[in-house]
Amino acid sequence: MSYKTLFQKTYDLVRWIYPTVSKFPRSQRTVLSERIELISLRLLEMVIDFSEKDTKDYRKKILNEVHKLQILLRLCKDLSFLKFKQYEYASSLLAGISGILDYRDSKSKTEDSKLGEIGSVGGGVAQKMVLSAGFRILGYGSTSFSLQESVQGA
Repeated sequence: MSYKTLFQKTYDLVRWIYPTVSKFPRSQRTVLSERIELISLRLLEMVIDFSEKDTKDYRKKILNEVHKLQILLRLCKDLSFLKFKQYEYASSLLAGISGILDYRDSKSKTEDSKLGEIGSVGGGVAQKMVLSAGFRILGYGSTSFSLQESVQGA
C-alpha cells in the first residue's frame, strides 16, 4: 500500500474523531477527549512527515501513537462514551493504519519477502503465525526451515 493510502486512512480517522469526542460528557471533554484529539493530530502530523522519514524507528513511533489511540478508544467504549459500532469503526481504521505500516516494515525483511513471493499479501506477523500454526497442525513440527523449500516440496 502507498503513502497516499496511509495518509487517507489517518485523515479519515482524525476527521471522524473530532465530532465523535465532542459528544462525550462535559466532565470528560477537558481530559479524555482532548487527549484523544491531541494524539490523533500528532499521528496525522507524523504520517505527513513519514514521506521524508521512512525508517523502521519512525514507523515504530507512529505505531506507538496508534496503540495509544487504540487503548484510549477502548477505554471510551468501556466507559460507554462510544457505542460498539463507533469503536468498531475506529478500530478498523487503526488496524488499517497498523497494517500498512507493518506491511511496509516487513518488505525489508528477507523471510517476509519470501512469503510475498509465495503469493501472500504483505507477509506480516499474523501471516507467519497462521503459517506456523498450519505447519504444526500438518505435523511438520518446527517451522524453522525455509518456507520457499516447503512450497517447492509440496
